[in-house]
Formats: sequence, structure tokens, C-alpha cells
Amino acid sequence: MDLNPLHWPSALLQLARRPATFAKNEVQWAVLALGDTRIPDRVQDLLVHGHQRFEHVPHEGPLVACPAVRPVGTPVAVPADRPAELWRGGGLPRAIALSLGAAREAALTLTAAAPGTDWGVAGSESAVVSVFVDGKYNQDVVLYGGAQATAYPLALGRLEAGEHSITLAFNQPASSPGARAVEVSSARIEAPSAGVQGLAERYQPFFYGRDDNNHSDVPLMMWCRATREGDDTVLAYAVMHSNEDGGTGADPVAEQASWGRQTDPDPIVTVVVGPTGTVKETRYVGWLDETGGFQGSYEANHPILRVARTNNSYDDRGSTHLLFRPRVKVQAFAGPSRESLMDENPWTYRISDAELRREGKLLSPSEAAAVFANSGGDRPTKVFDLRQYLYVDFSVENPGHSQIAVAVKLKGQDRWYRSDLGDPTIDPMWGGNGLRTSVPLPAGVRPADVETVRVIDEGGKSLTLEGVNKVFMLDETFQPRYLALASGQGVRLAAHRSVDLAVR
Repeated sequence: MDLNPLHWPSALLQLARRPATFAKNEVQWAVLALGDTRIPDRVQDLLVHGHQRFEHVPHEGPLVACPAVRPVGTPVAVPADRPAELWRGGGLPRAIALSLGAAREAALTLTAAAPGTDWGVAGSESAVVSVFVDGKYNQDVVLYGGAQATAYPLALGRLEAGEHSITLAFNQPASSPGARAVEVSSARIEAPSAGVQGLAERYQPFFYGRDDNNHSDVPLMMWCRATREGDDTVLAYAVMHSNEDGGTGADPVAEQASWGRQTDPDPIVTVVVGPTGTVKETRYVGWLDETGGFQGSYEANHPILRVARTNNSYDDRGSTHLLFRPRVKVQAFAGPSRESLMDENPWTYRISDAELRREGKLLSPSEAAAVFANSGGDRPTKVFDLRQYLYVDFSVENPGHSQIAVAVKLKGQDRWYRSDLGDPTIDPMWGGNGLRTSVPLPAGVRPADVETVRVIDEGGKSLTLEGVNKVFMLDETFQPRYLALASGQGVRLAAHRSVDLAVR
């Protein structure tokens, strides 16, 4: 059975795309009707849990109102070409006055902490701050950094020239029960962006999250890749969530083997801008990575979307009680894979790890040791500590969609540790420019202990290894520690063959 959802029979896809939540027995009925009982339970779970929808909530603003206070003092005059500090201190500034000499897309960096909260502790995951501009609800900020002061880059949208006020409110109803206060150490208006970054900010999407994003699958960042098509600029926006409750995330072991991460970095919308600045087309990405023409609403040039399902796919209609406007960053990755963005922002591994621990998705040390001792037994349903993996980024030319795995040999050992744990039902990696997988290793293994990395063609067709882009492990603080390998560039693998790359 082909496990790629894009290749599933049309009758099954029609069931999967139904607009309402459906029961697992309905999927089983459809499988039997199709005469194919080989669809694994994992795929059935993906169909069920990945399509749980969050109903549209009539949105009348956040769960708190804008505090009825007026800014104190003279408005801060914001320079036209450099950042301006609006607040520095502690506590929660109720209202800040500022003055703009010209209209602009305004970006605010809020550095804040929530004492007593911890993303890894159930019931005390985060505090939520609601932001109001000129008394109007603008967005929410989930302080996933906990008690540690953390910078949150925000987009306020287009502000006209003149005086404005920014009001911050502790949104306790939307916060975790254990959240009691917010400390803002800095609020800074950033200098206007020019070039492609300025263009990306002008057209970036804003989106309503899920109402449970205060403790699950929180949006961590938004980025954009800009390309040219003739005279047009194509802005492809994507968001990274801290985890994926539904969809492929329902099987974290397969997720780690197939993608080498537990976050959920996915495209959400593409905006095509003509040479005069006119939006020529807006396309958003829904469930099963289907692309549709955007028919929702805009705020100025900003399309408004909504996280609609537990697999963090989006719709162009509806609203919730949490509105997100993370400031977009035009991204040139250090490697071809989208996961490499995590390597440039290692704190994302820390947040991901905390959520996995809290949700019981990580193996305990004794459970992890038992997996290696019981080689050939049932594969685990939980993942290892993220610092026990060797991460491998590579690119292959794989026109026949041959299944790929990666194995690792340690110095002084004969055993090979595999990315797929020897389980053929784990999602295959199909190939392309920028694959990532990860290989679980015993506790205590360090990069210096790795001797050889093996790339394996598990399928029935040949492929070409175009190169290994990076290999690394995470240290105790979740910082990547890189290894140097023989590149393997241009090596052609016959079906069911492999190539070994030695550590230099």
C-alpha cells in the first residue's frame, strides 16, 4: 500500500476531505469497501485525528477588553530609520504613546516573561498578553518562554502617520491556570524594513490560532521565501508550530524518522505580487497540502487565515479567541531542508522537548535502554530524548520514489542503528533537495563516538545521492554540534544497496 496520502484512492480521499469530523469505523468501512485492508492503523488514525476541525467561533475580540487607561507622558517620537525603545523596566505597561512621522508597516519586539510558568509543566504552560493598538484589538502573544525573559517579534500591521497608543493586557482567561502575572522588560518599535524583507512584511498573513495554543502546538515563528517569476515576486509564507497533535504527528516515532523533528514547519499561504505592488494571486495551503485560491478577508494587504485542525492546517474562513501576528522573516536557510531553520534557532528544540515531556511522548531513560536491548521487538510509541539523535540532512535524486533509510555505526561497535528502527511501516522518505532524518542512539553517545553514516536504498528502484548537507547532534543545551563527513556527492545507489560515509 502506498503510504503517500497524495497517491491514495480517490474514494478514500473524498472521505478524508469531508468537512466534518468522522469516526474511525467509517474509515475502516471505506477501506473494506475499497477492497484494501492493508492500510495501517497509523494511516487510519491520521485520517481521523488529522481532520478534527475547530468550529468557527464568532469573534468579538479577545477574552479581555482593552484596559480603560490613557498613556502617560509625552509620546515617543519614532525615528524614520532606526528602532525606538518604547518601554524598559518591569511589570506590565498599561499603555504606551508613540508618534510616527510617516505611515509604515510597524513591527514591535516585546521582551517578556511570565513568572511561575513553564512550557513543560501541565497547567502552568504560559501566560497570554493581548495587544491593543489605538484601543482596537490587534493580537495575542503566548509567552511560551516561561519565566525566562524572551523576545517575541510581532507585526502590528500598517499604522498611519501621527500619534498612536499601544496597550498591553494580561489575558488571564486565555492563559494557563497557573499563570499569575506578566513582566515586560522591553518594548521596541523596529526600524522600517526595505527590499524583500519590507515586501514580505507588507503582504504577510495574520492568522487565528487554535484556542488550545496556550499549551499545545503554539506558533513559534513565521518565515518567507521570496522568488521571482518573470516580473512578479512570489512570497511563500510558512509557520513553525511547536508540535503537531494530529495528522502525521499522531505517530511521533514515524514523524521523527521521516522528518527528523517534532515541530511542525509547514507552508500556509503564497502571495504573488506584480511589479507595481498589486496582489495578483493569493493561494493558501489546506489539509493534505492541497492549494486553493484564497477567498477570505484581508486587513489592508494582509490575508487572514485560521488554524482549522489538529494537524495545523489552515482555512481561509472563521476565527477563534487567539489572533497571531508574528513578524515574518525572509529566510535564507543554512541548508536546503526547512528543518534547518531549527538549527539556526536552537531554542525551538528546547520548546519542542518541553512539550513532548509534558504530553508523555518521550521515552524514559529505562524505556529507551529497553528499546536497544530488545532489538527486533515491537517499535516504541514514544520518541527518545531529542539529544539522543544523530540528525542527517541530505539530498537525493529519487524519481522512482524508492524508500530511504539512514544507519549509524559507532566506534568500537559492530551494530548499526537505523532511522526507521527496522520497521518497514514507518513513513518512507521519498527524496528531493533537502531531506532530514534522525537516528536514535544510546544515552551518553557524543558526536566524537560516531564512525560511519550509511544511506540505504530500501526500495526497488535506484537513486542518486546528491550529497550530505549536515550531520549533527544536540548538546545538553540543545545547541547543534556538527560532524564532518565525506560528502558522497553524485553516488548512485542500485536498488537495495547502500553507501557508507566516514566521519572525517
